[in-house]
Amino acid sequence: MLSYWFPTPLSFWWPLSLTIVFAVLAVIAVGVTLARREEEPDASAIAVFYGIGLGLAALTEFMMFLDAAFGWSLAAAFTISASVVTFAAVVVAAVAILAIIIAIGMQFQEENTYRSTHRLAH
Repeated sequence: MLSYWFPTPLSFWWPLSLTIVFAVLAVIAVGVTLARREEEPDASAIAVFYGIGLGLAALTEFMMFLDAAFGWSLAAAFTISASVVTFAAVVVAAVAILAIIIAIGMQFQEENTYRSTHRLAH
């Protein structure tokens, strides 16, 4: 997702590194969010949104790695034009960003609700 917008030619280390970073962030965000299920009733939904957003980011970076390292891409496999690939990249990026924003918003809302109902909480 991010490395798609980098200038070419692209070293395969960039998308590989970003794949690892996004995958680790997804595991951490989902794990930490699910650990708070007792305090946050919507923790499972929040974790799903984090998983979708960060998972899509990791998946798209992995696909960029495959293209940069081995020359394999969905566009070449399905003979998709460059404009369609650009449109798909923008749509996937928008979905990933929207899912992460929704998760963050839900988490802040749950935190504010918890703090207002539990006055002794910080």
